[in-house]
Amino acid sequence: MARPKSDSSKIAFNTIREKINRFELMPGSTVSDLAISQELDMSRTPVREAIFKLVECHLIEREKNRFVVCPIEIEDIREILQTREAIECMAVRSIIAGGGPPERSLQELRMFASDMEACLAARHLATYFQRDGQFHVKLVELAGNVRMTDVASQMQLQGERLRCLSVLTHDRCVAILREHGQILSALEEMDLPVAEQAIRLHLTNTLRNYQYILAGKTWVDMLATLQGTFS
Repeated sequence: MARPKSDSSKIAFNTIREKINRFELMPGSTVSDLAISQELDMSRTPVREAIFKLVECHLIEREKNRFVVCPIEIEDIREILQTREAIECMAVRSIIAGGGPPERSLQELRMFASDMEACLAARHLATYFQRDGQFHVKLVELAGNVRMTDVASQMQLQGERLRCLSVLTHDRCVAILREHGQILSALEEMDLPVAEQAIRLHLTNTLRNYQYILAGKTWVDMLATLQGTFS
C-alpha cells in the first residue's frame, strides 16, 4: 500500500534534516530531490515538499536552479542565540511569577540533565544533543505560552546541527552539563536574577564556543571524519 503523501513528506523532511544535522550533507552541498526520492523509494513530489519546508526553516536555500544546504555563519548563530535568550529569560520570569514549576516538571528537567551526563560518558552523542534541545524546549513550555514554545521549537530546529559542532570541543560538552545544573538550581530555588544570569552565561559561552570552532580553518574537514560519532 502506498504511503499517504503527507506521511511521505514527513519522512523525507526528517531524513534530509538528519543528513544535514549529522553533516552527511555538508554546508553548500546540493540537496537532490531525485537522489532522496530514490533512496526512500517514493515520488519526487513529497521530497520537494520537504525541501521547501526546510527552506522555510533556514536549513536549505535556493541557489539558481538547485537547492543547497545553508552555510553556517556566525551572524546567523548570534541571531538564534539572541532569540533564545529573550524567550528563555521571559519563560523563567513567567514560571517564577506563577509560583514556580511543578515538581514533575522539575523531575523531567533533571532527567534530561542526567541523561546528558550519561550519554556524554558513553559517547552517545546523538542522544546527548537531543536531550540538550529537549531541556531548553521544556524550559520554555513551562511558561505556558504556546507562541513562545513555537518560536523556541523553531530555534531548536535551526540550532540542531550547530549542537553537533560541539563534538569538536569536548570541554564545552562538559561545561554545558554544569550550566544546565545552574539553571535548574535557580529554578528550584525560585531565584529569578540567578536564573536569568545562568541562561545568559550559558548562551554567551555557547556563542564563544561556536566562534572558536568557526575561526578554525579545518572544522569542516574534521566534521567529515567524525560523522560516525553522531550515531
